[in-house]
Amino acid sequence: MALVGCRSSEFLCGSDAQCVVNEEQGFCESNGYCSFDDDTCESGRRYGELAAGTLANQCTQPTDAGSSGNTTAEPVTATTGETTGTTTTTSTTSPGPSTTATTDVATDTTLGDESSEASDTTEAPRPGCGNGIVEPDEACDDGNEESGDGCSATCSLSGEALVVAFYNLGVEDECSDVDWLNDEGPVLIGYSRPLGGIDARLIIAVDEAGTLTWVDQATTELPSRGLAIDVGTGSGDLYVGGYETAEDGGSRAWTGRYSSATGDPIWQDQSFGAGGVTHAVAVDPAEDFVYYAGSRPATFVDAFVNAKATSDGNTTFSGFFTAASVEEGNFFALSILGDDVVIAGGTATFGDADQRAIVSRFDFSAETVVEMQQSLASPGNGATAIYGLTPSITPDAVISAGEFSTKTGQDGWAAQVDTNPVALGLTITDGLKVDSLYTDAVQDDEGTVFVTGSRGGPEGQEAVVSRINALTGATEWTWTLPDGASGSANALVLNDDGHLVVCGVESDEDGSNAWLAIIAR
Repeated sequence: MALVGCRSSEFLCGSDAQCVVNEEQGFCESNGYCSFDDDTCESGRRYGELAAGTLANQCTQPTDAGSSGNTTAEPVTATTGETTGTTTTTSTTSPGPSTTATTDVATDTTLGDESSEASDTTEAPRPGCGNGIVEPDEACDDGNEESGDGCSATCSLSGEALVVAFYNLGVEDECSDVDWLNDEGPVLIGYSRPLGGIDARLIIAVDEAGTLTWVDQATTELPSRGLAIDVGTGSGDLYVGGYETAEDGGSRAWTGRYSSATGDPIWQDQSFGAGGVTHAVAVDPAEDFVYYAGSRPATFVDAFVNAKATSDGNTTFSGFFTAASVEEGNFFALSILGDDVVIAGGTATFGDADQRAIVSRFDFSAETVVEMQQSLASPGNGATAIYGLTPSITPDAVISAGEFSTKTGQDGWAAQVDTNPVALGLTITDGLKVDSLYTDAVQDDEGTVFVTGSRGGPEGQEAVVSRINALTGATEWTWTLPDGASGSANALVLNDDGHLVVCGVESDEDGSNAWLAIIAR
Protein backbone atom coordinates (compact mmCIF):
# COMPACT_ATOMS: atom_id res chain seq x y z
CA MET A 1 0.00 0.00 0.00
CA ALA A 2 1.43 3.34 -1.01
CA LEU A 3 0.93 6.47 1.12
CA VAL A 4 0.06 9.55 -0.94
CA GLY A 5 0.62 13.09 0.34
CA CYS A 6 1.74 12.17 3.86
CA ARG A 7 3.14 15.38 5.42
CA SER A 8 4.17 16.58 8.87
CA SER A 9 1.98 19.74 8.85
CA GLU A 10 -0.54 21.83 6.98
CA PHE A 11 -0.74 25.60 6.48
CA LEU A 12 -3.84 27.74 6.93
CA CYS A 13 -3.89 31.16 5.28
CA GLY A 14 -5.83 34.29 6.10
CA SER A 15 -4.97 36.40 3.04
CA ASP A 16 -3.39 36.17 -0.41
CA ALA A 17 -0.26 37.84 0.97
CA GLN A 18 0.47 34.68 2.99
CA CYS A 19 0.48 32.46 -0.10
CA VAL A 20 3.93 33.06 -1.58
CA VAL A 21 6.28 30.20 -2.51
CA ASN A 22 9.61 30.81 -4.27
CA GLU A 23 8.45 34.36 -5.11
CA GLU A 24 5.28 33.00 -6.79
CA GLN A 25 2.15 34.79 -5.57
CA GLY A 26 -0.74 32.46 -4.85
CA PHE A 27 -4.33 32.75 -3.68
CA CYS A 28 -5.96 32.10 -0.32
CA GLU A 29 -9.06 30.04 -1.15
CA SER A 30 -12.28 30.34 0.83
CA ASN A 31 -11.48 27.12 2.71
CA GLY A 32 -8.25 28.65 4.10
CA TYR A 33 -5.68 26.82 1.91
CA CYS A 34 -3.27 28.26 -0.65
CA SER A 35 -3.51 27.57 -4.36
CA PHE A 36 -1.31 28.60 -7.29
CA ASP A 37 -1.76 29.18 -11.03
CA ASP A 38 -1.80 25.97 -13.09
CA ASP A 39 -3.05 25.99 -16.70
CA THR A 40 -3.53 22.21 -16.69
CA CYS A 41 -6.38 22.57 -14.17
CA GLU A 42 -9.91 23.39 -15.37
CA SER A 43 -10.12 26.05 -12.64
CA GLY A 44 -6.67 27.40 -13.53
CA ARG A 45 -5.30 26.71 -10.04
CA ARG A 46 -3.83 23.87 -8.01
CA TYR A 47 -3.61 23.56 -4.22
CA GLY A 48 -0.16 23.73 -2.67
CA GLU A 49 1.51 20.80 -0.96
CA LEU A 50 0.54 22.08 2.49
CA ALA A 51 -3.21 21.94 1.88
CA ALA A 52 -5.12 19.49 4.08
CA GLY A 53 -5.43 15.79 3.28
CA THR A 54 -6.24 14.86 -0.32
CA LEU A 55 -6.48 18.53 -1.34
CA ALA A 56 -2.67 18.77 -1.46
CA ASN A 57 -1.38 19.19 -5.02
CA GLN A 58 -4.91 18.71 -6.41
CA CYS A 59 -6.68 21.08 -8.79
CA THR A 60 -9.13 23.42 -7.15
CA GLN A 61 -12.76 23.11 -8.09
CA PRO A 62 -14.16 25.93 -10.22
CA THR A 63 -16.40 26.96 -7.32
CA ASP A 64 -13.33 27.24 -5.03
CA ALA A 65 -11.41 29.37 -7.49
CA GLY A 66 -14.36 31.66 -7.95
CA SER A 67 -13.38 33.58 -4.80
CA SER A 68 -10.08 34.87 -6.13
CA GLY A 69 -8.25 37.69 -4.39
CA ASN A 70 -9.45 36.55 -0.96
CA THR A 71 -8.18 38.87 1.77
CA THR A 72 -10.42 37.86 4.68
CA ALA A 73 -10.98 34.16 4.16
CA GLU A 74 -12.49 32.28 7.06
CA PRO A 75 -9.88 29.63 7.96
CA VAL A 76 -10.64 26.04 8.82
CA THR A 77 -9.10 25.01 12.12
CA ALA A 78 -9.49 22.31 14.71
CA THR A 79 -9.03 24.79 17.57
CA THR A 80 -11.11 27.76 18.65
CA GLY A 81 -9.95 30.90 16.93
CA GLU A 82 -10.49 34.64 16.72
CA THR A 83 -10.03 36.49 13.45
CA THR A 84 -8.86 40.08 13.72
CA GLY A 85 -8.07 42.05 10.58
CA THR A 86 -6.22 39.78 8.17
CA THR A 87 -4.50 37.42 10.59
CA THR A 88 -6.06 34.59 12.53
CA THR A 89 -4.89 33.78 16.05
CA THR A 90 -5.74 30.44 17.56
CA SER A 91 -6.09 29.48 21.18
CA THR A 92 -6.61 26.32 23.20
CA THR A 93 -8.17 25.79 26.59
CA SER A 94 -5.07 24.13 28.00
CA PRO A 95 -1.70 25.78 28.66
CA GLY A 96 1.22 25.40 26.29
CA PRO A 97 1.42 25.73 22.51
CA SER A 98 -1.76 25.12 20.54
CA THR A 99 -1.92 21.89 18.52
CA THR A 100 -4.04 20.82 15.59
CA ALA A 101 -4.87 17.19 14.91
CA THR A 102 -4.63 16.52 11.15
CA THR A 103 -5.60 13.39 9.27
CA ASP A 104 -4.01 12.42 5.97
CA VAL A 105 -5.93 9.81 3.91
CA ALA A 106 -3.69 6.99 2.52
CA THR A 107 -4.86 5.30 -0.71
CA ASP A 108 -3.61 2.13 -2.48
CA THR A 109 -4.47 2.77 -6.14
CA THR A 110 -3.97 -0.91 -7.05
CA LEU A 111 -6.20 -2.59 -4.49
CA GLY A 112 -8.69 0.24 -4.05
CA ASP A 113 -8.29 -0.16 -0.27
CA GLU A 114 -8.41 3.02 1.87
CA SER A 115 -7.02 3.55 5.33
CA SER A 116 -6.06 6.58 7.41
CA GLU A 117 -3.09 7.53 9.47
CA ALA A 118 -3.50 10.31 12.06
CA SER A 119 -0.70 12.21 13.72
CA ASP A 120 -0.64 15.12 16.21
CA THR A 121 1.65 17.91 15.05
CA THR A 122 2.49 21.27 16.56
CA GLU A 123 1.07 23.99 14.37
CA ALA A 124 3.80 26.25 13.02
CA PRO A 125 3.26 30.02 13.36
CA ARG A 126 1.51 31.33 10.31
CA PRO A 127 3.41 33.97 8.34
CA GLY A 128 2.16 37.51 8.60
CA CYS A 129 1.68 40.33 11.11
CA GLY A 130 0.42 39.17 14.49
CA ASN A 131 2.23 35.84 14.80
CA GLY A 132 4.81 37.12 17.30
CA ILE A 133 7.74 36.62 14.91
CA VAL A 134 9.48 39.64 13.34
CA GLU A 135 9.67 38.78 9.65
CA PRO A 136 11.80 40.56 6.98
CA ASP A 137 9.11 43.08 6.02
CA GLU A 138 8.15 43.88 9.65
CA ALA A 139 9.66 46.36 12.10
CA CYS A 140 7.98 44.62 15.06
CA ASP A 141 5.47 41.87 15.86
CA ASP A 142 3.94 41.70 19.34
CA GLY A 143 1.62 38.81 18.60
CA ASN A 144 -1.55 40.83 17.97
CA GLU A 145 -3.11 43.11 15.37
CA GLU A 146 -3.90 46.05 17.63
CA SER A 147 -2.62 49.59 17.21
CA GLY A 148 -1.81 51.79 20.18
CA ASP A 149 0.42 49.27 22.00
CA GLY A 150 3.76 50.25 20.45
CA CYS A 151 3.48 47.93 17.44
CA SER A 152 0.75 48.87 14.97
CA ALA A 153 -1.80 46.63 13.26
CA THR A 154 0.53 46.53 10.24
CA CYS A 155 3.58 45.56 12.35
CA SER A 156 5.29 48.92 12.06
CA LEU A 157 6.62 50.84 15.03
CA SER A 158 3.97 53.18 16.27
CA GLY A 159 4.17 56.91 16.99
CA GLU A 160 0.42 57.16 16.45
CA ALA A 161 -1.23 60.08 18.24
CA LEU A 162 -4.30 58.88 20.16
CA VAL A 163 -5.18 62.33 21.54
CA VAL A 164 -4.08 65.83 20.47
CA ALA A 165 -5.59 68.82 22.31
CA PHE A 166 -4.80 72.53 22.33
CA TYR A 167 -5.49 75.01 25.14
CA ASN A 168 -5.89 78.71 24.39
CA LEU A 169 -6.63 80.43 27.70
CA GLY A 170 -4.91 83.69 26.77
CA VAL A 171 -2.90 85.34 24.03
CA GLU A 172 0.19 83.37 25.05
CA ASP A 173 -0.04 79.88 26.60
CA GLU A 174 2.62 77.22 27.17
CA CYS A 175 2.90 73.86 28.93
CA SER A 176 6.28 73.38 30.61
CA ASP A 177 5.81 70.00 32.30
CA VAL A 178 3.30 67.15 32.52
CA ASP A 179 2.56 64.17 34.76
CA TRP A 180 -0.10 61.45 34.93
CA LEU A 181 -2.66 61.57 37.75
CA ASN A 182 -3.18 57.87 38.48
CA ASP A 183 -6.12 56.76 36.30
CA GLU A 184 -7.68 60.24 36.16
CA GLY A 185 -5.66 61.74 33.32
CA PRO A 186 -2.84 64.25 32.73
CA VAL A 187 -1.95 67.32 34.79
CA LEU A 188 -0.02 70.16 33.16
CA ILE A 189 1.87 73.20 34.41
CA GLY A 190 2.99 76.28 32.54
CA TYR A 191 1.79 79.83 32.10
CA SER A 192 -0.87 81.91 30.39
CA ARG A 193 -0.80 85.57 29.40
CA PRO A 194 -4.15 87.31 28.87
CA LEU A 195 -4.53 90.13 26.37
CA GLY A 196 -2.81 93.17 27.82
CA GLY A 197 -1.81 91.21 30.94
CA ILE A 198 1.27 89.52 32.35
CA ASP A 199 2.53 85.94 32.46
CA ALA A 200 0.65 84.04 35.16
CA ARG A 201 1.57 80.52 36.26
CA LEU A 202 -0.98 77.96 35.23
CA ILE A 203 -1.94 74.46 36.43
CA ILE A 204 -4.61 72.49 34.59
CA ALA A 205 -6.05 69.01 34.91
CA VAL A 206 -7.63 67.19 31.98
CA ASP A 207 -9.27 63.83 31.44
CA GLU A 208 -7.97 61.04 29.23
CA ALA A 209 -9.60 62.66 26.20
CA GLY A 210 -7.81 65.95 26.85
CA THR A 211 -10.91 67.83 28.08
CA LEU A 212 -10.29 70.41 30.80
CA THR A 213 -11.30 69.32 34.32
CA TRP A 214 -10.13 72.35 36.28
CA VAL A 215 -7.83 75.33 35.83
CA ASP A 216 -5.79 77.16 38.46
CA GLN A 217 -4.31 80.41 37.24
CA ALA A 218 -2.33 82.69 39.55
CA THR A 219 -3.49 86.28 39.90
CA THR A 220 -0.17 87.77 40.99
CA GLU A 221 0.52 91.42 40.14
CA LEU A 222 3.95 90.51 38.77
CA PRO A 223 4.87 87.84 36.18
CA SER A 224 5.15 84.22 37.30
CA ARG A 225 5.53 80.88 35.56
CA GLY A 226 5.04 77.24 36.48
CA LEU A 227 7.93 75.07 35.28
CA ALA A 228 7.73 71.66 36.96
CA ILE A 229 5.14 69.21 38.32
CA ASP A 230 5.20 65.76 39.96
CA VAL A 231 2.31 63.70 41.34
CA GLY A 232 2.58 62.09 44.77
CA THR A 233 1.92 58.37 44.33
CA GLY A 234 0.23 58.06 47.72
CA SER A 235 -1.86 61.20 48.11
CA GLY A 236 -2.27 62.08 44.45
CA ASP A 237 -1.42 65.68 45.34
CA LEU A 238 0.56 67.85 42.95
CA TYR A 239 4.04 69.12 43.83
CA VAL A 240 4.91 72.10 41.69
CA GLY A 241 7.67 74.64 41.10
CA GLY A 242 8.56 77.70 39.07
CA TYR A 243 9.22 81.33 39.85
CA GLU A 244 7.53 84.58 40.80
CA THR A 245 8.85 88.02 39.93
CA ALA A 246 9.72 90.19 42.91
CA GLU A 247 9.06 93.91 43.18
CA ASP A 248 12.75 94.66 42.63
CA GLY A 249 12.58 92.98 39.25
CA GLY A 250 14.35 89.77 40.27
CA SER A 251 12.72 86.36 40.58
CA ARG A 252 11.91 84.20 43.57
CA ALA A 253 11.94 80.41 43.42
CA TRP A 254 8.34 79.23 43.93
CA THR A 255 7.32 75.79 45.20
CA GLY A 256 4.07 74.33 46.44
CA ARG A 257 1.77 71.41 47.09
CA TYR A 258 -1.71 71.49 45.50
CA SER A 259 -4.85 69.38 45.69
CA SER A 260 -5.33 67.36 42.52
CA ALA A 261 -9.10 67.39 43.00
CA THR A 262 -9.58 71.14 43.06
CA GLY A 263 -6.25 72.81 42.28
CA ASP A 264 -6.28 74.59 45.65
CA PRO A 265 -2.86 75.13 47.34
CA ILE A 266 -2.07 73.13 50.49
CA TRP A 267 1.15 75.09 51.06
CA GLN A 268 3.37 77.42 49.06
CA ASP A 269 6.86 78.77 49.55
CA GLN A 270 8.89 81.51 47.88
CA SER A 271 12.61 81.69 48.54
CA PHE A 272 15.96 82.69 47.02
CA GLY A 273 14.85 86.16 45.96
CA ALA A 274 16.48 88.40 43.32
CA GLY A 275 17.18 85.58 40.90
CA GLY A 276 15.91 82.28 42.31
CA VAL A 277 14.13 79.81 39.98
CA THR A 278 12.78 76.28 40.52
CA HIS A 279 13.17 74.23 37.33
CA ALA A 280 12.53 70.63 38.47
CA VAL A 281 10.61 68.72 41.12
CA ALA A 282 10.52 65.05 42.20
CA VAL A 283 8.65 63.53 45.16
CA ASP A 284 9.94 60.32 46.73
CA PRO A 285 7.80 57.14 46.51
CA ALA A 286 7.07 57.19 50.27
CA GLU A 287 6.04 60.85 49.92
CA ASP A 288 8.04 61.94 52.94
CA PHE A 289 10.17 64.43 51.03
CA VAL A 290 9.88 66.41 47.84
CA TYR A 291 13.03 67.59 46.06
CA TYR A 292 13.30 70.84 44.15
CA ALA A 293 16.16 71.93 41.90
CA GLY A 294 17.07 75.14 40.12
CA SER A 295 19.27 78.15 40.70
CA ARG A 296 19.65 80.71 43.47
CA PRO A 297 21.51 84.01 43.68
CA ALA A 298 24.70 83.96 45.73
CA THR A 299 28.19 85.30 45.11
CA PHE A 300 27.36 83.84 41.69
CA VAL A 301 24.26 82.07 40.43
CA ASP A 302 24.35 78.72 42.19
CA ALA A 303 22.70 75.41 41.21
CA PHE A 304 20.75 74.01 44.17
CA VAL A 305 18.71 70.99 45.29
CA ASN A 306 16.42 71.35 48.30
CA ALA A 307 14.76 68.55 50.24
CA LYS A 308 11.44 69.73 51.71
CA ALA A 309 9.02 67.99 54.03
CA THR A 310 5.88 67.15 52.07
CA SER A 311 3.71 67.96 55.10
CA ASP A 312 4.51 71.68 55.36
CA GLY A 313 7.15 72.61 52.77
CA ASN A 314 9.89 73.28 55.31
CA THR A 315 13.39 72.79 53.89
CA THR A 316 15.28 70.05 55.69
CA PHE A 317 18.50 69.76 53.66
CA SER A 318 20.11 71.58 50.75
CA GLY A 319 22.84 70.67 48.28
CA PHE A 320 24.69 72.78 45.74
CA PHE A 321 26.88 72.26 42.72
CA THR A 322 30.39 73.28 43.70
CA ALA A 323 33.40 72.85 41.46
CA ALA A 324 36.67 74.63 40.90
CA SER A 325 36.45 77.70 38.66
CA VAL A 326 32.67 77.45 38.26
CA GLU A 327 31.13 80.87 37.69
CA GLU A 328 27.48 80.09 37.20
CA GLY A 329 25.36 76.97 37.58
CA ASN A 330 21.78 75.87 37.08
CA PHE A 331 19.97 72.58 37.61
CA PHE A 332 17.17 71.93 35.10
CA ALA A 333 16.38 68.26 35.85
CA LEU A 334 15.94 65.80 38.74
CA SER A 335 15.69 62.04 39.08
CA ILE A 336 15.28 59.88 42.21
CA LEU A 337 17.39 56.70 42.35
CA GLY A 338 16.16 54.94 45.45
CA ASP A 339 16.03 55.96 49.12
CA ASP A 340 17.23 59.54 49.59
CA VAL A 341 19.49 59.47 46.50
CA VAL A 342 18.80 62.26 44.02
CA ILE A 343 20.49 62.96 40.68
CA ALA A 344 20.44 66.52 39.35
CA GLY A 345 21.49 67.70 35.91
CA GLY A 346 21.96 71.06 34.25
CA THR A 347 24.72 73.31 33.01
CA ALA A 348 27.51 75.48 34.41
CA THR A 349 29.86 78.12 33.07
CA PHE A 350 33.48 77.74 34.12
CA GLY A 351 36.32 80.21 34.39
CA ASP A 352 37.46 79.51 30.86
CA ALA A 353 34.00 80.63 29.65
CA ASP A 354 33.26 77.03 28.65
CA GLN A 355 29.68 75.91 29.27
CA ARG A 356 29.39 72.24 30.15
CA ALA A 357 26.64 69.89 31.24
CA ILE A 358 26.79 69.04 34.93
CA VAL A 359 25.50 66.08 36.93
CA SER A 360 25.45 65.77 40.71
CA ARG A 361 24.54 62.85 42.96
CA PHE A 362 23.12 63.84 46.35
CA ASP A 363 22.63 61.45 49.25
CA PHE A 364 20.19 63.01 51.70
CA SER A 365 20.13 60.03 54.06
CA ALA A 366 22.41 61.84 56.53
CA GLU A 367 22.18 65.37 57.86
CA THR A 368 25.45 66.10 56.10
CA VAL A 369 24.78 65.95 52.38
CA VAL A 370 27.14 63.61 50.56
CA GLU A 371 27.50 64.68 46.95
CA MET A 372 29.47 63.73 43.88
CA GLN A 373 29.49 65.85 40.75
CA GLN A 374 30.98 65.90 37.32
CA SER A 375 31.03 68.15 34.27
CA LEU A 376 30.47 66.37 30.98
CA ALA A 377 32.04 67.34 27.66
CA SER A 378 29.90 66.91 24.55
CA PRO A 379 30.79 64.65 21.60
CA GLY A 380 31.78 67.75 19.62
CA ASN A 381 33.53 69.43 22.55
CA GLY A 382 31.12 72.36 22.35
CA ALA A 383 28.84 73.89 24.97
CA THR A 384 26.49 71.35 26.55
CA ALA A 385 23.41 71.37 28.76
CA ILE A 386 21.10 68.76 30.34
CA TYR A 387 17.38 69.60 30.43
CA GLY A 388 15.85 66.22 31.30
CA LEU A 389 16.72 63.14 33.40
CA THR A 390 14.98 59.81 33.81
CA PRO A 391 16.01 56.59 35.61
CA SER A 392 17.70 54.04 33.37
CA ILE A 393 17.03 50.31 33.45
CA THR A 394 20.78 50.06 34.13
CA PRO A 395 21.38 50.18 37.90
CA ASP A 396 22.81 53.45 39.25
CA ALA A 397 22.34 55.19 35.92
CA VAL A 398 20.09 57.80 34.36
CA ILE A 399 19.23 58.80 30.81
CA SER A 400 19.90 62.48 30.15
CA ALA A 401 18.46 64.72 27.44
CA GLY A 402 19.82 68.06 26.31
CA GLU A 403 21.91 69.71 23.63
CA PHE A 404 25.46 70.25 22.53
CA SER A 405 26.53 73.24 20.51
CA THR A 406 29.34 73.92 18.07
CA LYS A 407 30.20 76.78 15.75
CA THR A 408 27.84 75.31 13.14
CA GLY A 409 24.79 75.04 15.38
CA GLN A 410 23.31 72.83 18.06
CA ASP A 411 22.05 69.28 18.11
CA GLY A 412 19.86 67.16 20.38
CA TRP A 413 21.94 65.00 22.69
CA ALA A 414 20.90 62.04 24.84
CA ALA A 415 23.22 59.88 26.90
CA GLN A 416 23.29 57.34 29.69
CA VAL A 417 25.06 58.78 32.72
CA ASP A 418 26.48 56.47 35.36
CA THR A 419 26.03 57.96 38.83
CA ASN A 420 28.16 55.92 41.21
CA PRO A 421 30.61 57.43 40.48
CA VAL A 422 29.28 60.05 38.08
CA ALA A 423 30.59 59.40 34.57
CA LEU A 424 29.36 59.68 31.01
CA GLY A 425 28.22 56.31 29.70
CA LEU A 426 26.64 55.31 26.39
CA THR A 427 26.02 58.38 24.21
CA ILE A 428 23.00 58.54 21.91
CA THR A 429 23.78 61.19 19.32
CA ASP A 430 21.46 60.49 16.39
CA GLY A 431 19.94 63.91 16.99
CA LEU A 432 17.09 65.81 15.42
CA LYS A 433 19.07 67.68 12.70
CA VAL A 434 21.04 70.90 13.11
CA ASP A 435 19.39 73.61 15.22
CA SER A 436 17.70 71.17 17.57
CA LEU A 437 17.62 70.11 21.20
CA TYR A 438 16.15 67.49 23.49
CA THR A 439 14.11 68.73 26.45
CA ASP A 440 13.10 65.52 28.24
CA ALA A 441 13.45 61.73 28.08
CA VAL A 442 11.93 58.50 29.40
CA GLN A 443 13.09 54.90 29.04
CA ASP A 444 10.67 51.98 29.00
CA ASP A 445 11.19 48.54 30.54
CA GLU A 446 12.65 47.21 27.28
CA GLY A 447 15.35 49.91 27.20
CA THR A 448 13.90 52.02 24.39
CA VAL A 449 14.41 55.76 24.88
CA PHE A 450 11.80 58.40 24.00
CA VAL A 451 12.69 62.08 23.80
CA THR A 452 10.92 65.38 23.33
CA GLY A 453 12.35 68.52 21.82
CA SER A 454 12.39 70.74 18.78
CA ARG A 455 14.24 71.00 15.49
CA GLY A 456 14.58 73.44 12.63
CA GLY A 457 11.77 73.06 10.11
CA PRO A 458 10.61 74.81 6.94
CA GLU A 459 8.34 77.13 8.93
CA GLY A 460 10.64 77.57 11.95
CA GLN A 461 11.15 75.36 15.00
CA GLU A 462 8.85 72.33 15.04
CA ALA A 463 7.95 70.21 18.05
CA VAL A 464 9.12 66.59 17.86
CA VAL A 465 8.76 63.37 19.82
CA SER A 466 11.14 60.57 18.85
CA ARG A 467 11.68 56.90 19.65
CA ILE A 468 15.40 56.05 19.79
CA ASN A 469 17.16 52.70 19.79
CA ALA A 470 19.44 53.14 22.81
CA LEU A 471 22.07 50.72 21.48
CA THR A 472 22.46 52.14 17.96
CA GLY A 473 21.24 55.70 18.45
CA ALA A 474 18.93 55.27 15.44
CA THR A 475 15.67 57.19 15.46
CA GLU A 476 12.91 54.63 14.84
CA TRP A 477 10.07 57.12 14.45
CA THR A 478 9.44 60.84 14.94
CA TRP A 479 6.09 62.50 15.61
CA THR A 480 5.44 66.20 14.93
CA LEU A 481 2.50 68.50 15.51
CA PRO A 482 -0.24 68.30 12.85
CA ASP A 483 -0.05 70.51 9.77
CA GLY A 484 3.62 71.36 10.27
CA ALA A 485 2.86 73.72 13.16
CA SER A 486 5.79 75.50 14.82
CA GLY A 487 6.58 75.00 18.47
CA SER A 488 8.32 72.72 20.93
CA ALA A 489 7.63 69.50 22.84
CA ASN A 490 8.77 70.27 26.38
CA ALA A 491 8.07 67.22 28.58
CA LEU A 492 6.80 63.65 28.56
CA VAL A 493 5.84 60.80 30.88
CA LEU A 494 4.55 57.23 30.45
CA ASN A 495 0.97 56.71 31.58
CA ASP A 496 -0.67 53.60 33.08
CA ASP A 497 -1.26 52.14 29.60
CA GLY A 498 2.36 52.61 28.54
CA HIS A 499 1.53 55.48 26.17
CA LEU A 500 3.57 58.68 25.97
CA VAL A 501 1.91 61.76 27.47
CA VAL A 502 3.57 64.85 25.98
CA CYS A 503 3.00 68.59 26.28
CA GLY A 504 4.51 71.75 24.87
CA VAL A 505 3.80 74.97 23.00
CA GLU A 506 2.51 75.73 19.50
CA SER A 507 3.34 79.15 18.08
CA ASP A 508 1.76 81.18 15.28
CA GLU A 509 1.45 84.80 14.24
CA ASP A 510 -1.40 85.35 16.70
CA GLY A 511 0.43 84.04 19.77
CA SER A 512 0.90 80.58 21.25
CA ASN A 513 -1.15 77.68 22.57
CA ALA A 514 -0.37 74.99 25.11
CA TRP A 515 -0.90 71.49 23.76
CA LEU A 516 -1.17 67.91 24.98
CA ALA A 517 -0.70 64.68 23.02
CA ILE A 518 -1.04 61.01 24.00
CA ILE A 519 1.09 58.92 21.65
CA ALA A 520 1.42 55.15 21.31
CA ARG A 521 4.99 53.95 21.73
